[in-house]
Amino acid sequence: MISDNRVLKYSKFEKSKDMVYIDYGASLFKKEALQLVPENHTYSIEDLFIRLIEKEELLAFEVNDRFYEIGSPQGLKDFEAYIKEQ
Repeated sequence: MISDNRVLKYSKFEKSKDMVYIDYGASLFKKEALQLVPENHTYSIEDLFIRLIEKEELLAFEVNDRFYEIGSPQGLKDFEAYIKEQ
């Protein structure tokens, strides 16, 4: 959920009826945000996002273009067709 570009809720796995966005693309962080990540430990990006949401510091940019996943043969085929049309 997004309000004024601030992310209000994030879950990589939980799907709810009010979910209208997906997470894709690049993530950019200020150096200060990365200080929330413990050193020398495995740490989930979801955990970082949740901590930033709690601090009201996670922003998102809505993109209206189609997302092309390329992790499956069909997805790659769809993306190749899109590129050839351009």
